[in-house]
Amino acid sequence: MADLRGLALWRLPVDQVLADVDLTRLDSVALTLGSLADVDWLGRLSGVRYLALRRVRGVADLNVLTGFESLVWLWLDSLGKVTRLPEMRGCIALRRVELTELKALREATALQGLAGAPQLREVLVSESRLPVEAFEQLAKHPRLERIGVGLGSARRNAAAEALLARPPQRSPEEFAAEQGILHLL
Repeated sequence: MADLRGLALWRLPVDQVLADVDLTRLDSVALTLGSLADVDWLGRLSGVRYLALRRVRGVADLNVLTGFESLVWLWLDSLGKVTRLPEMRGCIALRRVELTELKALREATALQGLAGAPQLREVLVSESRLPVEAFEQLAKHPRLERIGVGLGSARRNAAAEALLARPPQRSPEEFAAEQGILHLL
């Protein structure tokens, strides 16, 4: 396992199956359609550069991510209990965030913690119920270069795009190649 760079797991109770496995050398991890009984288990992945959490049951509080200093790319998908993002100021390498189908993100302050990521360059928010006001903090981010939004209506999308005044994010393949990251599904 010493040469293993990435790990994609589907349909597993990951914190139970990998309870005693050393994951500290991994660069990329994608967890899909599984579950976590203890979200703090994610802290064992604090050295990854790419983390995808897609439809993982049991994930509601993402505060464990605040100390992921090596994290460059975060993809959160269909985490139905996540109501806000944590303060990401400690994620000093974070450059790209994708938030897809996070339907519980509804408050104007839900993205406030994300705006604290000092190196943030690209954001995608799609299939979202966020109000346009939720993007005000991101609009002020000094390094944010690209953002794509999908808020469920042409009117809300246009309002968010006018507020943000930035082109959409690049393709995952282009970003992964530029950053030298193994992109896993």
